[in-house]
Amino acid sequence: MHDFLKFKRIGYRKQIDQLSREIRHGRIKRSQAALAFNSYANYIPSIELFFKWLDVSESGKKWFYDHHLRQELDALSSFENCTVSY
Repeated sequence: MHDFLKFKRIGYRKQIDQLSREIRHGRIKRSQAALAFNSYANYIPSIELFFKWLDVSESGKKWFYDHHLRQELDALSSFENCTVSY
């Protein structure tokens, strides 16, 4: 949930965080990280897996969407995809 909301607010993606760590520790090269990131660049996070894990009812999902996520989802739908190159 934290990453989902950060994605909405500032375009943060967990992939960038993880790939940066891998580069820093010398496990991959920057060019490999760019390829990996670009393969996930069009991925839009889904809250549905989180709801399924929590076993949230349909009425619970509707309440959550209506009261908490409506603005975030609208912003995500207008978010432009980005790519990284090195």
